[in-house]
Amino acid sequence: AKAAKDTEAQNAANERALAEQELQKAQQEARRLQAELKKAEEKPRQKEQRLQGELTEEAKEGAQVANLENAKDRAQVANLEKALQDAKLRAENAEQQLSAMGAFQVTERARRKATDKAAHTSAAKKAEERRAEEKEKKRLEKRDATIKKRDSVQDELTSKQTKLGQLKRQSKLAKTEAEKKQMKDEMQAMQARCDELDKELQKIKRQARVEELKVEVDNELWKIGAVDRPEHVDKNSKLAALRDELAKLFKDVEPDGDKAANKVVTNVRMKQSHEAGISVAYLLSQEFLVFATKCTGSPDPTFLELKDCIWPKGREMEWHGSDHHCPRDAKSGCSFLDTLPSEHRQDAT
Repeated sequence: AKAAKDTEAQNAANERALAEQELQKAQQEARRLQAELKKAEEKPRQKEQRLQGELTEEAKEGAQVANLENAKDRAQVANLEKALQDAKLRAENAEQQLSAMGAFQVTERARRKATDKAAHTSAAKKAEERRAEEKEKKRLEKRDATIKKRDSVQDELTSKQTKLGQLKRQSKLAKTEAEKKQMKDEMQAMQARCDELDKELQKIKRQARVEELKVEVDNELWKIGAVDRPEHVDKNSKLAALRDELAKLFKDVEPDGDKAANKVVTNVRMKQSHEAGISVAYLLSQEFLVFATKCTGSPDPTFLELKDCIWPKGREMEWHGSDHHCPRDAKSGCSFLDTLPSEHRQDAT
C-alpha cells in the first residue's frame, strides 16, 4: 500500500511538474501573443505615421516632380513652338524653292522647247534652202542648156542668112541661065534652112518661156493651195494671168491653147499633190486636235480611229475631202493633205 501511495505521489508530482511546464508555456505564449498584439496595435499607427511621412515626402517629391515636369513641359512646349516655327519657316522656304524650281523647270522646259523649235525650224529652213538651191540649180542648168541651144541655132541662122544675102548678090551677077538656076536652087535651099532654124529658134524661146511660167505657176499654187479645177481660178488672180499667157504661147502650136494651158496647171497640181507634205505645226495645233476629237468622238484618238474617220472603208460615207476634186485624177474626193491651207501644205523636205 505504501509503495502504491509513493507511486501515486510520484505520479502526482510528475503531473504537477508537467502542469507547471504547461502553465509556463502557456504564460510564455500569452506574453508572446500579447507582445505581438501590442506590435500589431502599434503597427497601424507606425504604418499610418510612415504613410503620412511617405505621403509628405511623396507630396514634396511630387511637387518637385510636378514643378520639374511643368518646367519640362513648358520647355518642351517652347521647344515645340520654336520647332513648329522653324518647320513653318522651312516649309515656306521649301515652298518658295519648289515654286522657284517649278518656275525654273517651266522656264527650262519653255527654253528647251524654244531651242528645239528653233533647231527644228533651223533644220527645216536649211533643208528647204538646200532643196530650193538644188531646184534652182536644176532650173539654171536647164535654162543654160536652152540658152546654149538657142545661141547655137541663132548663130547658125545668122550665118545662113548672111550666106543667103551673099547668094542673092551673086545671083545678080550671074551671066548664064545655068548659073542663075544654080544660084536660085542654092538660095531656095538656104531659105528653107533659115525658115527651119527660125521656127526652131521660136520654139526654143517659147519653150523657155513656158518653163519659166511653169515655175511661177508652181510657186503660185504652193501659195494658194490645191484649187479644185484650173477653170475655177479667179480671173483676176496671178494664176489666171499666168494661165492666160500660157494659152497665148500654145495657140501657135496647139489646136486649143486654153486646154493646153489648163493641162500645164493640172500637171503642176498633180505633181504638188505627190510631193506635198503636212506641217508638224498643224499636227500639234489646237485646230487639228479639235478636228480629230470631233471627227472620232474620242478625247485622245489614235491613228486607227482617225483612219476610219478620214479614210472610211469602202467609202460608204462622206469623208474629209469628199467634197473636193482630186488634183491627181480630177475626180471627186481628194486626200486629207490636199484639203489643208497652204500654210500647212508645202513641198515635203
